[in-house]
Amino acid sequence: MIIQSTLHGRKRRLLRRIEKTDIEECLAFGIKEPSIKGRWKYTYNELVLIMDPTNTTEITSFVMPLEMERAEYDNSYLEEHNEAKKAIVEEKSLCASHTIIVMDMSGSMRRADVPNFKSRHNAVVSTIASEYIASQLIRHQVKNSDVVTIIRMGTESDVLIEREPLSWVLYNMVLDLRFKRPDFHGNYIPALEKTKELFDKYDHPNVALCMFFLSDGKPSDSYCCKRLNHALSETYISDEMRTIAQQYGSRLSTNFIGFGPYTYDFEILEKLSEISEELGCVSQFIHSKLDSTILKESINSSAKRLSETRTSLTISGGRTLRPSLGTKENPNSCYFFYPEVQNKVWSSIDNNWILKPFAQGVALCKDKLGIGAERVVFSLHVYDRHDSAFEEALSAGFRFKQSELVGKESKFVEDVQSSERFHKTFIITQQKASELAIAFNSSISKLPSFCPYTTPSISFLDCYLFYVPSKQISILVEKRLNIKKYKKFNDNMGGVDYQASHPPINLHKGLHFTTTVLNTIKEDEKDEDENEEEEDDSNLARMERVTISPSNSNNKIDPDHIPQAFSHFTYHHSNRKLLVCDLQGVFNADTCPPTYELTDPVIHYKSSIGRKNTFGRTDCGKQGISDFFRSHICNPLCKLVLPQKKKAQIMNVIG
Repeated sequence: MIIQSTLHGRKRRLLRRIEKTDIEECLAFGIKEPSIKGRWKYTYNELVLIMDPTNTTEITSFVMPLEMERAEYDNSYLEEHNEAKKAIVEEKSLCASHTIIVMDMSGSMRRADVPNFKSRHNAVVSTIASEYIASQLIRHQVKNSDVVTIIRMGTESDVLIEREPLSWVLYNMVLDLRFKRPDFHGNYIPALEKTKELFDKYDHPNVALCMFFLSDGKPSDSYCCKRLNHALSETYISDEMRTIAQQYGSRLSTNFIGFGPYTYDFEILEKLSEISEELGCVSQFIHSKLDSTILKESINSSAKRLSETRTSLTISGGRTLRPSLGTKENPNSCYFFYPEVQNKVWSSIDNNWILKPFAQGVALCKDKLGIGAERVVFSLHVYDRHDSAFEEALSAGFRFKQSELVGKESKFVEDVQSSERFHKTFIITQQKASELAIAFNSSISKLPSFCPYTTPSISFLDCYLFYVPSKQISILVEKRLNIKKYKKFNDNMGGVDYQASHPPINLHKGLHFTTTVLNTIKEDEKDEDENEEEEDDSNLARMERVTISPSNSNNKIDPDHIPQAFSHFTYHHSNRKLLVCDLQGVFNADTCPPTYELTDPVIHYKSSIGRKNTFGRTDCGKQGISDFFRSHICNPLCKLVLPQKKKAQIMNVIG
């Protein structure tokens, strides 16, 4: 049958990415039902086709939208949510993070051009509910101390949801926004003013801040306000964003998402992202091109960055983030060059640096590979400093495809002037972790199920300094790991495999969080006697006993068990003085034997004389060890590699 199409029908098919062959199949095989105005409705494979009364002309077509079910919970869950919200209102310092979502609800958001959704608005709301709320709740990445605010961006801006704890109650509230009708214009200035007002209203020094700004087009401010032309309105918008970014800096991560067709110009959103990053915020701009998959990925990556900001705040120690990190004197070059460097290696035996001449030069890429809690990672290349043609090529814009080394610098201004001392702490920490890894591998090698070809081992990268005499700075240098395989196996807050473990608000014990002030190591302090006996920590011992699980008696060594077992092993091997965690790196399954190559560990040291931050600012001492055992569940390997005395205690506990 030949199908005639109206102009409206063809436009709708183009917007909704429906082929004409799809509607032909729908007409041939679909279920036929009467529709309004004498028309006919055909449904086939989730495609709906509306035909005229004569059944010869296509009126319109669309894909049936995805339906999302509301969450079910009992009254006690609702009461807990309301109690947490009340507690945060009474004491704002209980809030761990505050996310403000600015949602475009101008008339264009009613357009039905996103596959599987009724409209752009429906796609944005549904994705926020599923990816930012439900996904994090399922993975235990958030607690009721994390709150969300949603602002409607229209001709004016008002608050749809204000500072609600992240829970399934909030999930349902967001889903209900699907039924709000977008209308009129989308003005950026009122939305940014309202965002700043709410950040200011609920701010406290330890809260991590996040802003989502979702728009499907250019701002309408100049259209709505006759005294503003286009250039002036963009200036006001930029100034408002600059004010927010200057005030909150590294505590704020910003996400600007252009949710419109690929032909749309989102230059202003991209500019706002650049302003944020220049002023110390972690920022991203994404043009999703009406692709819900891209929208999901950007929201997921934003949730991860917020978790990193929460962790970073606990160890920043009041330091100032370097606002222009990654830029140097020559803005046209992709690299900065150090034509003569010295290689410094720390000797734990001599307790001093060993200086080695290094005649080659170093090129450090300005583009960041990654950002951690304290440091930024760059690609680093070694070259012959007499090769002028090589340096000229790099200066002209030539880029390496891959580097074998990485250079690491501090994120904070205060550490730049004492970079050698700053890096020394990390090197000593990594060397200590490496010593414990050797002991752990030795312990595994004595197990009956050990195989030298298939049993994985733990190793930490060798690290050293490149000292630049002309600049009087030091760069920490390591082997470059495969970014695609890079993974964090546990963190320094008790989390495992990116599942955060920051505690929820305790509604039954006075509504207090314990805040630890982290200080810099004093250079003149001496190490404690390693053989000194410490007092028994009954609470920690009790916590550890509770986590012992006898569920698996199989002695086969599972590679997935090794990182968590290693952290547990370090605690007992050190006579309960320290614990190595924040294990991150690459698992090389194809090598013989398979190997975990790890870097940037954290060591929590439990001092008997009250000394803090023995292994740097990330060393949370006894509290850090407690956080690990609060979330740790022993696997079979834990029991196999513990000291004999501890094994006997465990067997008594599990019967």
